[in-house]
Amino acid sequence: MRKVGKVEFIFASITSAIIGSAVPIAALYYMTRGLSPVVGFIAIFMALGVALVLGVVGFGTGYQHSSGAADLERIRLLRAALRSVAEDLDSSVELLKEIRDLLSVGEQDEGKP
Repeated sequence: MRKVGKVEFIFASITSAIIGSAVPIAALYYMTRGLSPVVGFIAIFMALGVALVLGVVGFGTGYQHSSGAADLERIRLLRAALRSVAEDLDSSVELLKEIRDLLSVGEQDEGKP
């Protein structure tokens, strides 16, 4: 994992751990204070589900980032594509200059009697 992937993984792990433990503890506490058990268990199961999803997504994004070699290959491909576009642009500029020169010669020929 790259450094960014590790940070995302750590934040997702902390978030899912807090949601997976704090919300059920709070729900159990409020169930002893008069909260309906049905509502409490729904909150607990939803919190555990959200914590699970966050953990899986955090784990996936932590490993999703590619290695340095793959990034370098992408950069190389991007540079090649940009070089190709620049070459096409240069040829278009040359063609437009030729057209301009032909048009200026044509205007000079029309002006002569």
